Amino acid sequence: MTDLTNGPPPPPEPEPEPRPTPPTPLPGAVRALRVLLWIQTGYAALAILLLTSQVRPVDGALTLTLALLALSGLMAGLLAAGPVVLGGPWTRWVLVASALLGLVAALAGLTHEQAVPQHGIIPALVSSALLLLPWAPTAESWYGRGDPDREPQSPPAADPRWVEWQARRAGVCASCEAGPVADRQLHAVKGFLLFHATTRSPAPLCRDCGLAHYRRHTLRTLGQGWWGFVSFPLTVVALVRNLAAYLTYRRLPAPPPHPERDVAPRGAGLVAVGSVLLIAVMVTALAAGIRYAAAEADRQRDQPPSPTAPPGPGTTVPGSGTDLDDNLGRLDDLNGAGEG
Repeated sequence: MTDLTNGPPPPPEPEPEPRPTPPTPLPGAVRALRVLLWIQTGYAALAILLLTSQVRPVDGALTLTLALLALSGLMAGLLAAGPVVLGGPWTRWVLVASALLGLVAALAGLTHEQAVPQHGIIPALVSSALLLLPWAPTAESWYGRGDPDREPQSPPAADPRWVEWQARRAGVCASCEAGPVADRQLHAVKGFLLFHATTRSPAPLCRDCGLAHYRRHTLRTLGQGWWGFVSFPLTVVALVRNLAAYLTYRRLPAPPPHPERDVAPRGAGLVAVGSVLLIAVMVTALAAGIRYAAAEADRQRDQPPSPTAPPGPGTTVPGSGTDLDDNLGRLDDLNGAGEG
């Protein structure tokens, strides 16, 4: 009988590969920061509209106030979009610059010549809160879910075209190797004056990865595609193509769950971003309508009445007869005076 106790020792079990640490949830302070940034953007647009609608000469102080409000609102909007437009630790300096510009605009707007001096109170409060709140320097802590373009983490030296070709041949997702998939690409357009650049997503993609890349590429296009002469029509085309791809990915069934597969996060919702922008547009339109109605009422009230000329000879006055009757009456008066 063979003694099994004296046999060779069993081979050591392989150590499990370390799993990546899950991203931290989105802090409440960052959520409040994004809300304040959207408020800063909406206020800047509203203040510019109200200041330009006032009947006052354009001087250096007004030009400085409008320029500072425009820069502050633009940078606040870029930061509110998160790493879709800006990403990296250096963006904290953009946040500080936006807050400081808001404070300077508030000081420039609080003058005795301004018709509505309370305009400068809102950016002062918002900018002070922005300076006190913490800043999330990376995309993971900003979204709380990670960057769809960098997940899942794959080993280096992999050509994206080779990965896509293998995914198409195997019928799996090019990002997470799940199924079922659809071979539709998403596009993002970036433009500045005469220059433009277009990026695309990998394909094919499963439903979750397709929706994640749709949101990311569409937000990039909405934030960066309108600033060039060539990129403007390309932005419209990219948005339409992305919408068609979104409808295709939306109809796909969800991929089966797998513990070792990292699916790209879906990112920030376009409905939430669109609702915030819609609120800003509605408030701006309402303020413009109220301002126009008030200005029209003031103009009609201050307009002097048109002078009326006294009736001259040959003018018919209602209820006093005709010109012939007046002339005959004057002749009778002259005859009576001559006889006397």
